[in-house]
Amino acid sequence: PLSMSFANIGSIYPPTVGADPCVRPTPVRRTTAGQIIVNMKDLPSYNRHSIRLKGYDYSNAGCYFITVCTQDKISLFGDIQEGEMIENEVGRMVYYWIEKIGTKFQDVQCYDTIVMPNHIHIIIQLMNHDTNKLSFIIQWFKTMTTNAYIKGVKGNGWQPFYKRLWQRDYYEHIIRNDHEHEMIANYIKTNPQRWIEDCNYTE
Repeated sequence: PLSMSFANIGSIYPPTVGADPCVRPTPVRRTTAGQIIVNMKDLPSYNRHSIRLKGYDYSNAGCYFITVCTQDKISLFGDIQEGEMIENEVGRMVYYWIEKIGTKFQDVQCYDTIVMPNHIHIIIQLMNHDTNKLSFIIQWFKTMTTNAYIKGVKGNGWQPFYKRLWQRDYYEHIIRNDHEHEMIANYIKTNPQRWIEDCNYTE
């Protein structure tokens, strides 16, 4: 994983990290028939709420801001419409497996989550500072979503991906205090409103 600097939180990737992961939104192939991977009625409510960490001791448990992008930054998870992210079946599948992280790993919580057309943002809290475990969690998430996507390609005609669904690396930033958490949580919440700006895309 690559550490992330927040000297410039106005863009998805600050200049110290690398290129902006967004690209011009590409048309999303939507299924017209067939069974989706999961029954949406059985899904837990998406955990997109913001935790209130006032008085939280950041020295006792690690909070990390995580960004994971699709391979070649291809838009597969939905569309931005009027500043709002509209997930397709693939995007809802990704949310499903984000929810499963807290079930699979008992000492892990996911907060302030958003699935964008070609990347995701999550605040992950580890009750220990085991960064090796963080890497394992992200790899598990990539594996589960990739397997689910392959099933969707075969069963529902989802748009095939080339070689791999996710980029090999992910981007992490340690959240060190309440102010920083509040700033990042707001950044995640308002991410869809900056989609065109972040992508340097104009009609």
